[in-house]
Amino acid sequence: MKIELGADNYLQKEIEREFLPHARDETDKKLRRSAGQASKRKVAPGTKDLLPSVADWLQEALMTFPEINRIVTSDVKVAEQLVGFARRLSDNFREQREYLLKHQDRVRETGMDPKWLRKPGSQVRFVAESLAGAEWNLTPSTSREFIREYKPRKSAIPA
Repeated sequence: MKIELGADNYLQKEIEREFLPHARDETDKKLRRSAGQASKRKVAPGTKDLLPSVADWLQEALMTFPEINRIVTSDVKVAEQLVGFARRLSDNFREQREYLLKHQDRVRETGMDPKWLRKPGSQVRFVAESLAGAEWNLTPSTSREFIREYKPRKSAIPA
């Protein structure tokens, strides 16, 4: 699957249109927090629908490094390893490499995520889902949460 993420200008305008009108002063934010209301992030319409496809697109590239699935702890070393993997992606995955390198801060954040999966075998998917929302400035955990909402995991216990 190939997803064109070009249109940087379009994305930038969409992000500005979506987030700048919602910028509130610190007093307003403090009032909402003190009232016990969690501030929900607003995202551009259709963004949540794209995240699973972006995760699949990233996963395809990251699967070329099977050693990611053997990493069972998260720390600074893992964060730097993930950036190294992104740099070493082959030219077949040039767009994914550019995407990951553009969002190196999120790649590092994912490598140090306390929710890093400890069971070997599913880390590539974890990384891909964590980074799918980087283009929209979503945190790794928010990106994974939106993907779970869109595409819930199959339960081991039948409903």
